Amino acid sequence: MRTFPSRPLREVRVSWVRQNCCGVFAVATVDVEPGPPGFAVEVAGGAVRDPDAHRKTAPVFTAALAEGFRAELAARCPRVPLAVTVVVRELVIHPVDSTEHAFRTAGRCAAAEALDRLHGAAPTPVRRAPGRTSTKG
Repeated sequence: MRTFPSRPLREVRVSWVRQNCCGVFAVATVDVEPGPPGFAVEVAGGAVRDPDAHRKTAPVFTAALAEGFRAELAARCPRVPLAVTVVVRELVIHPVDSTEHAFRTAGRCAAAEALDRLHGAAPTPVRRAPGRTSTKG
């Protein structure tokens, strides 16, 4: 049986942002790597912008991102064994508007993007909170 992912996926970028309302801000870039059986998350050096300012919140938001990623995989491919390491390359945290919910949703969007790429779909626009659209740039 094939495992997820079947090949590495680089620079899966997701942005879950609503600029006209407080509390919705999560931006992340991850690499999705084949790994040992199971699910693992690593944070690359320099991934967190201004790490001193986010010393307490970065681990919480990273965990929420991972939780959302894993939940989306479980929902969309429940019988596919995981052998994945998600490497967080960039984590942008807003000091006021970032929340665990926003990063959990961003994780779900990143997993959906990874699955779409594995199935040959063209990259989708950066995922934004409802009411906002943008394209990758």
